[in-house]
Amino acid sequence: MKKTVKKKISENKRLKKRKIRKSILLVAILGVALISVVIFKFSISPDTSQQKETELSLFIQSPENKTYDSKNIQLTVRSTEMTGWMANSIDNDSNITECERCTSYARYDLTFGNGVHIISVYASDSEGRVAMATVTFTVKT
Repeated sequence: MKKTVKKKISENKRLKKRKIRKSILLVAILGVALISVVIFKFSISPDTSQQKETELSLFIQSPENKTYDSKNIQLTVRSTEMTGWMANSIDNDSNITECERCTSYARYDLTFGNGVHIISVYASDSEGRVAMATVTFTVKT
């Protein structure tokens, strides 16, 4: 009977050791998997290949670079994105701010004398980018 009890005790010790080894192995596997997930998560960088910085651009839609037979000329300006402000200078006079937080504006009350005229338009956005556009046209009435 002593041999059977000793044998059972020995077998129980062996089973406990086996369970402990399996538990340690399982913990080690889970630990490696967890570390791998954490490393993978922090090693992913955002894909910037699809991101491109947009450029602030201005377009003077009217007047065009041509000769007009009327002294009343409309000024129409648009930008590619929201601006903090837009201003213009007519015939190298001082800048006049036309709008704030806008993407376009129009002036319908401009009257020009005969001759060559230059309109320069400026804009800046919230990121500090600046854009400029210029048009030269002639009035001959």
